[in-house]
Amino acid sequence: MSAAQPHSALTSLLPFGAPIYLLIDPFLGDPVAPPNSAAVEESAAWPQHLEAAWERTVYPVHFALAATVGLAIHQLPYLVALTGPDDPLLAESLEMAQAEDLAAQAHGLAGRGSGAFRIGGWLQTGEAPESVAAWLAELMRLRTSGSTSAKYLRLADRRVLALARHVLSEEVLSNNMGPIERWGYLDPWGAVKALERRASGSAVWRFTNVQWEAMQHGEWLHRALAQVLGHVGARSAAAGNELGAALSAAEKVRLLHHQWPQCFASDDDQVTATALNLVYPGWEANRAVLELLGAPSTPETRERRTAPAPGEEGTLQALLPALTQALFGPQDQLNPIPSLPRN
Repeated sequence: MSAAQPHSALTSLLPFGAPIYLLIDPFLGDPVAPPNSAAVEESAAWPQHLEAAWERTVYPVHFALAATVGLAIHQLPYLVALTGPDDPLLAESLEMAQAEDLAAQAHGLAGRGSGAFRIGGWLQTGEAPESVAAWLAELMRLRTSGSTSAKYLRLADRRVLALARHVLSEEVLSNNMGPIERWGYLDPWGAVKALERRASGSAVWRFTNVQWEAMQHGEWLHRALAQVLGHVGARSAAAGNELGAALSAAEKVRLLHHQWPQCFASDDDQVTATALNLVYPGWEANRAVLELLGAPSTPETRERRTAPAPGEEGTLQALLPALTQALFGPQDQLNPIPSLPRN
């Protein structure tokens, strides 16, 4: 997909009329605001610092959220007011989001698949921006029947929003968007997607135990997706453009971990297994791979075995070059394929 196509899709999604706000997630650092003193970052003066950096009016997602979920004030999401669909910042922020995707996909399977996703999306509403910020603060307080110490639902990270849409269903989210009319964002494949308000519901988004368990696979899932997209190219991966399939690939890692615990020492090993599940289903049954993994674990060997250290010989991260050569051949191995266009 050319650079113009996502921009056209985004501007057609956000018609003239209702105001538009850019949602920013500065959890891993702000995209434009330079570092400042700790006193400013932790005070009511922080929004003014942001406004000077963006040269736009800024509306923080309420400061009360910081104490509730244990965030510093400068880590709180915020809204940047745009002047309309023709505001240059709309195109600039889209390019920033695309660059974030490409950075996470760099080096394919050999990369980490991670990064800072600061461009949360583009919201359109005729309601007061203060009420929108207050509503976002409510949504971002995690509500689940599952057992967890987590308090923060980081919806300003567009990957979290995409997974929540899949887990809770588009209908539940679209019927309970409060004052937000449209919420546009880039999905994991780099396509412009949107939630559009269908009803006037304002119930907070709540996860069952099973749904929250699925959300907890999100970090492995999205890192693995970025690795795969960097490895095969977005167009080649388009046929698998389903978060459900990616979630299944992440959930299968638990079984692999049980069979070969000696291969799993860190989250990086979990991500590697998820990526291989996506790009080569059934990879663990390959004869050459089985020789690399070793014999599956038994109750007796699990009792005697000590936990491996990250990167230790025999872990998936250490085995990755040999695994990819066994699966894909020496001509492919770990190299990304930059010649394939994005879909």
